[in-house]
Amino acid sequence: MQQTISSYDEDVQQAMLQHVEMSQRAAVLTEELEQYKILLGPNMSPDLAELSRLLREKEDEVQKYKLLELQRTEVGKIICKCHSRTYIIGKAEKSLYLELEKITSAWETLDRQIKNKIFDLSSLEEKLSKSQMDVSGQISVHWRGDSN
Repeated sequence: MQQTISSYDEDVQQAMLQHVEMSQRAAVLTEELEQYKILLGPNMSPDLAELSRLLREKEDEVQKYKLLELQRTEVGKIICKCHSRTYIIGKAEKSLYLELEKITSAWETLDRQIKNKIFDLSSLEEKLSKSQMDVSGQISVHWRGDSN
């Protein structure tokens, strides 16, 4: 067929190639249509038409999710160990886990600081209590000494 087409001028050749491509595409579409007719039957009811439309929409949605999942996993796979489990995560999840680790570290640091402050406060309260007892003992001795 190519030899026959090559004997014509370029515009006619282009038109003939497009015609061949369109004929092939029409054959493919006709075959797909026949498959749908077999699946749905020759006399499709409106309900069945609606269901087939919903099915196509869901198939498109599934395809989109598959592409998103593929994109997410292909962006970068990273192994993360968290709470004695190992996960394979993408780069987006990695940044979340890194932020979580920073927050956890900050929380632990603050917790240690608070415990130290509480310990220091307990120590100071104990010293204050002892000094109050010493002062009240001295006042008591002083008052007893004046009354005698």
